Amino acid sequence: SFDTSGVGQMRASAAELTEKINALRDERRKVKEGRDKLVEERRAKQGDMPELFDEREGISKQLGAKIRERNAKRDEFYTAQREFNAKLQEEKAARWEKQKVERDVKNAEWEKSKLERQAEDGDEDLPFQDEINLVSQVMTYCKSLVKSEEKKEEKKTDTKFEVPEGSEMLVKKKDDDSLRVVVKGQKAKKGKAPEAAGKKKETGKFKHQLETLHLFGSVKLDPPLTADEIPALLEKLEGKLTELKTKQEDATKDLSSSPPS
Repeated sequence: SFDTSGVGQMRASAAELTEKINALRDERRKVKEGRDKLVEERRAKQGDMPELFDEREGISKQLGAKIRERNAKRDEFYTAQREFNAKLQEEKAARWEKQKVERDVKNAEWEKSKLERQAEDGDEDLPFQDEINLVSQVMTYCKSLVKSEEKKEEKKTDTKFEVPEGSEMLVKKKDDDSLRVVVKGQKAKKGKAPEAAGKKKETGKFKHQLETLHLFGSVKLDPPLTADEIPALLEKLEGKLTELKTKQEDATKDLSSSPPS
């Protein structure tokens, strides 16, 4: 005979499993519904946030491109700046070299002129002659400054007084530097006389060139700043010149009296 008890148990087990599966499906459906609800709520809260996120990402990309462009421009600027500074240094060195050549040429011309003057004087072999020529040159320069100041004084003109029409000028009293102009029908008006054109003005300071300062330094004297300092300076130069000529005469006598070797 066929045993049906085992079949019944299997059916009972299958029915139980079916109920559990259906329960799990219901639970999964509820979870899915809850998840969908949460997603909808999140989307409702965010609104246009996804579009803003996309826009932010686009702006970030543009910003990165601008930063790279800025860095490239900065590197280009620094490169151009280094090239410019190098060019400036080259030009500075070229100017310095040119000035050096010009100084050398001037020194050579000065030495040549000095030798020519010595050759013309015919006394280049005399002792102390260089010092004498130097002092004489400084004296000539100082005297030229005096002549220049005298020419300025000669250019002064007489002062002219303008008298209004219908008036006459009275001669000023002794020890009185004022003038009186009398208008008909009025009292005399006293006024200060204009400064005479021949009155000595204060002299300005001299401006010396670099070569001139070098000459005064060679004779160990300070260059004059005003015309008032020139007379005292000329006296010192005369003393130096006299002293040098005396030394030259003594040295010349010693050379002429010494026996030839």
